[in-house]
Amino acid sequence: KEAEEVQAKYHTTVRCAVTEYSGVSKKGHAPYNPRKKNQDALIMADDPATNTLILCVLDGHGEHGDGVSAVFRDALAAGVLDHLS
Repeated sequence: KEAEEVQAKYHTTVRCAVTEYSGVSKKGHAPYNPRKKNQDALIMADDPATNTLILCVLDGHGEHGDGVSAVFRDALAAGVLDHLS
């Protein structure tokens, strides 16, 4: 009985098992292009209203990879969170 009460209290006070997160990205190796940009984009979005955590790396490729990954970064999380509410 006591264990059940402890578990119930835990579930009402702890919103998510993930308490910390971080992200890092590094440009790919391109010896033929020393000025190559990092084309990746990161999404780290937390929505307490829906108890949702979105962690995503968008791996850009090609001539416009940075622009494409940035467009998705700016729209994807908002679209998912809007759909959940």
